[in-house]
Amino acid sequence: MSTIAFQGSTARRVDVAPSPPVDNLGSGGGCSCSPSLVEKLFNWIKDAIDNVGYAIGNISITAYSNAGNNGYNYNPYVIVVTPPDMGTSNNPNYPDPSGGSSTIIVSPNEPEWTPTNSPSIMAKRLCRRIDFSDFTVRDWLLDPNNIQAVKSSYFVLLEENTLENQLFVKQAIESMKMGAEVDFSYRVITDSSFKNNPCLYGVYTQLGKASTFQSYLKKFDGSFSVANLKYSVGVNPNHPKANAVTYEPKHYLIETRFNPNNLRRPSLDIARTFIHEIIHAEIYRKLLSCAKLPNVNINNMTDSQWQTYIHNLKNNFPGLFDYYMRYLYAVPKDQQISGTQHELMAQHYRKIIIQVLKQYDNNQHSDEFYNALAWIGLMGEGDINGTTFLPPNPTVAWGKVPLSERLQIKATYDNFINSTPSCQ
Repeated sequence: MSTIAFQGSTARRVDVAPSPPVDNLGSGGGCSCSPSLVEKLFNWIKDAIDNVGYAIGNISITAYSNAGNNGYNYNPYVIVVTPPDMGTSNNPNYPDPSGGSSTIIVSPNEPEWTPTNSPSIMAKRLCRRIDFSDFTVRDWLLDPNNIQAVKSSYFVLLEENTLENQLFVKQAIESMKMGAEVDFSYRVITDSSFKNNPCLYGVYTQLGKASTFQSYLKKFDGSFSVANLKYSVGVNPNHPKANAVTYEPKHYLIETRFNPNNLRRPSLDIARTFIHEIIHAEIYRKLLSCAKLPNVNINNMTDSQWQTYIHNLKNNFPGLFDYYMRYLYAVPKDQQISGTQHELMAQHYRKIIIQVLKQYDNNQHSDEFYNALAWIGLMGEGDINGTTFLPPNPTVAWGKVPLSERLQIKATYDNFINSTPSCQ
């Protein structure tokens, strides 16, 4: 039995076309395509598509029969598959009693999401386009209280219907249903655990949220973007002492999770953690752009994907390429990826941290003070030695700082922590 191979699309339901009229082609041995043949053809299409899966499009299917022994030339019939937009595919050589062959061509039957002002239609189209595993999402989208969320989600996909946008909208809708806040302009999700934490949300708000982050960072690197971020609260079991952990991208989304047990620090130090983690996220975003995939899991890449990734990394971000080749890809696989990023940040990004902290704090302290704060988290992996002020695996940049300066930096930070009210 033949099958229809759709290109990047699937469908679920096909309505059988009405019986066709007889097409008289005049003298010369014309042919009529009998209703039984067309019914058989479209019933076969229906069976094939019914077994494929879920759908995202309104399509027209047109049956063409090439001229056969009896001279039959052309007879189109259209059936509708709901919901909309599917792409194009062919099924060659369906037998034709006239001696020719049939080709099934699948193409869009309506423009990509025709304009609508109806939140209900928007919600239904979102449910058809995005595969929500939680079936209560549809009810949530149809709730009149969630009209703005529906419109914002809809227009993201109306602007550009990419896999990346679909996955972000899916995460955004599922998160909003659970009480999250979503900034669609900058693609930032703050989940309920973060939104309901007065310390973290307060610092985030004072920092100016995503728009100010964006403007801060673009002053230092025009390619910076805070897109596709998620902020949450929780303890990473692999790094229980970390102030926060920024995870490798998953489905294009980069999540930063803040440790709720490490908030008994001054708000300025919490702000430092924000900037530190957003630089991690930016590095991941650049790696993601090189991978051309929803993730940067090199262990799951094919040879071709790896070659594409390394080629793009080398050509587009030679500095990142240098650090990753030196500190990650040329060393044992069990090294944490953050070690590579900390090496890069310690050498090249401390000035960004210093400048953002100055703006957040209205420049209340000395340059030496902000420099000391910027070093926190960039000294290396492991506990700091009380004599040398070096961890077991120091970053190259911190190892080059003279001992006397390391002592001063540590004293400045300790005094700040002990003499300033905590955020929580």
